[in-house]
Amino acid sequence: MVNILTTSKKIQKGEKQGWLTAICYLSPANESEKNLCPWHTEAYAAACLGHSSGRLALPFAKRNRMKRSELFLKNRTRFYSQLRSEIDTHLEVSELKDFKPAFRLNGSSDIPWESVFPDLFKEYSSVQFYDYTKSFKRMLSFCGDELPLNYHLTYSRSEVVKDWNQSEEILSIGGNVAVVFDRIPNNYQGYSVVDGEANDLRFLDKKGVVVGLKAKGAALKDELGFVVKTKKLHRSVA
Repeated sequence: MVNILTTSKKIQKGEKQGWLTAICYLSPANESEKNLCPWHTEAYAAACLGHSSGRLALPFAKRNRMKRSELFLKNRTRFYSQLRSEIDTHLEVSELKDFKPAFRLNGSSDIPWESVFPDLFKEYSSVQFYDYTKSFKRMLSFCGDELPLNYHLTYSRSEVVKDWNQSEEILSIGGNVAVVFDRIPNNYQGYSVVDGEANDLRFLDKKGVVVGLKAKGAALKDELGFVVKTKKLHRSVA
C-alpha cells in the first residue's frame, strides 16, 4: 500500500517558517485513466512538474502516482479513510516536532476537494489546506469566500491569451496568480512579484500579488508561452 501523503524538497522549505506540510501527488493531466487536471492547457500539461521534474520524473514516483490515482478513482471511500488516517498521523508528528501542520492535496492534480470531500474541511476546521488551481470559477469562489475558510487557493496562469484577463480580474479582487518565469522579476504587468520558490506556503502571501515560480523540468523547453521569458519583458520595456 502506498501512502497518499508525502513530501518534497520544495515543501520542506516551509519548515524554516515553522510549518510542516504534507502533499498528495496524483497523476497529472492524462497520465491516468481519467484526467485529474480538467482545466489544463497543452503547454501546461507538457510542462507540468508532476511528471517532468526531479524525483517526480522517476519511474517509482510515477508508479506511486498511478496507485494513488487508481485508489481515488476506483475506491473513493477507502481513499478518504486512508487520507484521514494519514492526516491524523501528520497532525501528531507536527505537534511532537512543534510545527504548525498544513496540507496540499493537489500536488500534481487539480481536483475540487471542496466538492469531493466537503466534510474533510469541517472535520479539520482548524487545519490549513492550500492548493494551486487553473479553474477560474473555483478561484472566483475562493475570492468570494465561498470555499471553506481553511482552504487557500492560488490561481495558476496559462499560456492562453484570455487567461491573463482572468488573472487580472483575480488580482483586482485580492486573489493571487502564479506565473512561471525563466527568471523571477520584481514586477510583472504592473503587479508586485513574490518569490514562490522561497517556500510553498502560499497562504502566507499578501493579497493581490503575482507568485513567481521558476521554470523547471520540461518547462525549460517551453515554446508555447507557458513560461514568461524575462528577456522579452526587458526588451518590451526598453
